[in-house]
Amino acid sequence: MEFSDGSRRATMTVVRLDAARWARQVRSEQRRTAAASSASTSASASASASKASEASAHEPSHEGASGKGERSVSPAQHSLDELREQAEREAGTVLELTLARAAQGDAVASGSLSASVVLRLMPPDGEPVAAFVAAVPPGPALIAVLECVAARALSADDRVEVVRGWERAGAWLAARQARALAAAAEAAAVELAPQPGSPAAEHWSGEQAGEAEIGAAVRWSQPTVANRIHLAGELTGRCVPTLDELEAGRLEPRQAAAVVEACGPLGDAAAAQVQQRVLGRAGKQTVAQLRRSLRRAVIAADPSTAAERQAAARAERDVALTTLPDGMAQVALTTDAAGAQTVWAALDAVAAHLPAVDPEGRPVPVAARRADGLVALCAAVLGDPDVLPGLAHAATQRPAVRVTVSLDTLLGLSERPGELDGYGPIPAPMARELAADGTWRRWTLEPQTGQLLDVGSCTYRPSARLAAFVTARDRTCRGPGSGYPADRADLDHVAEFDGANTTRANLQPLRRRWHNAKTHGGWRPTRAPDGTVTWRTPLGRRYVIPPEDLDPE
Repeated sequence: MEFSDGSRRATMTVVRLDAARWARQVRSEQRRTAAASSASTSASASASASKASEASAHEPSHEGASGKGERSVSPAQHSLDELREQAEREAGTVLELTLARAAQGDAVASGSLSASVVLRLMPPDGEPVAAFVAAVPPGPALIAVLECVAARALSADDRVEVVRGWERAGAWLAARQARALAAAAEAAAVELAPQPGSPAAEHWSGEQAGEAEIGAAVRWSQPTVANRIHLAGELTGRCVPTLDELEAGRLEPRQAAAVVEACGPLGDAAAAQVQQRVLGRAGKQTVAQLRRSLRRAVIAADPSTAAERQAAARAERDVALTTLPDGMAQVALTTDAAGAQTVWAALDAVAAHLPAVDPEGRPVPVAARRADGLVALCAAVLGDPDVLPGLAHAATQRPAVRVTVSLDTLLGLSERPGELDGYGPIPAPMARELAADGTWRRWTLEPQTGQLLDVGSCTYRPSARLAAFVTARDRTCRGPGSGYPADRADLDHVAEFDGANTTRANLQPLRRRWHNAKTHGGWRPTRAPDGTVTWRTPLGRRYVIPPEDLDPE
C-alpha cells in the first residue's frame, strides 16, 4: 500500500469535502432565512408602512452629510452573516491554504497544521482512514486523530495503520521524554549538588541527587534511572541524529537504545560516522537487523580498535548457573561468536538424533531436544573420563562454522569485516583466524553493492552448493521482520516451481511461518535482481525487505 501519493489524494479529497460541507450549510441557512423572512414580511408590511410614514412626519431625518441612511439587520440575517464569515474564515482561509500546500506537498504530513485543523480534515465516518493516519506526523495531531478514530467502525487495514500510528506516537513521546529527562537530570545536578569541599561532597554528588529525585518521582530503581539518564544524555548529546529519527517516528525506542549502545565505546567522530551509515536504512529494519548493521558499521568506522575490543570481550567469557522456580535451572554460556555457533551446531546435530516424540506420544520441540542433547553430551563426558584428555585437542580443531570474507581482507590488504554465519559481522582479524584452517570456496562479490553474485559454477537443480550460496547470500529469513538464521529456514522458490526455475535468482530462505504465509496465507513475494524482496499482504499492504550487504564500503 503506497501511503505517500495516497495520502496526498486523501488529504485533498477530504479538504474539498470539508469545504463542500460548509457550502451546503451556508445554502441551507440561506433557504431557512429566506423562508422566515418571507413569512414575516407579509404580516408586517402594512404596519411597517404606517410606522414609517408617522416617523417621517414627526421625526427629523437621520441622513447625514454623506446622504446615506442607516440599515437595519434582522437577527436571521445576522446569523447568516456570521455563518458566512465563519465559512469564509475556515473554508476560505485554512482549507484553501491547505489545498494550496497540498499542491506543493502533503500539508498534513508537513506537520504545520494544528491538531484542531487536522481533525477537521479527517475523512468522514465510513471512509477509509489508513492513508490519512499514515500522513499525519507524530505529535499531538496524530494522537488526536488516533483517539478520534478509535470509536469508528474501521476495516482491518485501517486498524493495522492505527496500531502503526500509536507506535509512531510512542516513539515521539519517548523522544520528548528523553529531552525532558536529560534537562531534569542536568538541572537537578546543578541545583542539588553539595558545596565543593564540604563533607557531603565526599559521599554525595549532584548526579546522584538527580538520580534520586527522578527515580523517586517515577518509581524507577537506581540502575534503571541511571541507565535512562545515560541514554537520554547520549541521545541529546552526540546521538542527536538518532534522537531526531526517534522523534520523527522512524525509529522505535529499542532501536535508538541499540544505536547508543553500539556507539558507547567509540569516539565522537566514529559515533557520528556510525549513525551516518545506519540511520538511512534503520527505519526499514527490525531491532535485530539494525544491530547487525551497527556491528558492521562500528567495525568499519574504527577497525583499528575493533580487534582489541573483541579480545577484551573474549577475556570475559564464562558459564553461569542460575536457579529457577519449579525445579528448573539455567546455564548461560558467554563466549566468542565462533564458539557459540560451534556449540549450537553440535546441539542441532544431537537434537536431530533424539526422539521427536516422548514415551507418552507427545511431540518434543527441537529446543527441548537441544537442551536434552547438551545434558547428554555432558553426561557422556562424565561417564567416560578417557574423553577428557582429548578435549584440549578438540578445542583447536577446525571450527564448525561458515565465514564469508572478501579476498582482500583474507590477504590482509583490507580490514573490512567478515560475516559469521548465524551471527553477523566480525572483525577482520577474527575472520582471518577462522578461515585459516577452513575449506575455502570461491564466491563472486559485486564490489559496488556488496552482494554475492555467483558460486563459481552454474547449478540447474537444487544442490548443497547452491543451498550454501543462497544461505550465505541472504543470511536470514526474507520474511518481514524476521531474523531467523537462513541455514535453519526452508529454501523456498519465489515463483512457484515449474521444473526449471530452481536458480539462485528464484530461491530464498523462509522460516516455516513465512513459508506457510506465502503458500497458504495469500502473502505474495517478488524478488528484485539486487536482492530486495517486496511482499504484498492480503490487505493490500506492501512491505519492502532490503538486502544486507556483505561489504560495508
